[in-house]
Amino acid sequence: MKSMAIFLFLILGFLVLPFLFAPVFGADANSRIQTDRDLLLQAIMLVESGGNARAVGDGGKSRGAYQIQEAYWKDSRYKEPYLPNVWNKSKSREVVILYCTRYAGKSATNEAWARSHNGGPKGPSKKATLKYWEKVKAKMEELLQK
Repeated sequence: MKSMAIFLFLILGFLVLPFLFAPVFGADANSRIQTDRDLLLQAIMLVESGGNARAVGDGGKSRGAYQIQEAYWKDSRYKEPYLPNVWNKSKSREVVILYCTRYAGKSATNEAWARSHNGGPKGPSKKATLKYWEKVKAKMEELLQK
């Protein structure tokens, strides 16, 4: 009788415990995803401009810390105008998040986000964006070592 009670206790424990702790593990997983996304965005910024909010590239077309062009900004559907806001790191970061969420998806991989940022809506399927992803991934690994 005692062994039957222990057996039932163990079975119920394995059936019930995962449901009791799912919110905790889920929150931890979401937190980990957010931390990972923050690392990705920092790496993209460093690859693009070295973190320089006043950087200008591509013959004057790409501006700011994330090297965003005006069409990308508009395509993100960000509520504020390109200039002067592109020079603001946090606003530019929001634009990158909106753009990558729109084209790669909120739960897409970091690779898909980086390649979308670099190559546009079809960036993840463009062979030309693979080198860019490798640079971003290396920068992420470098940041993790610090």
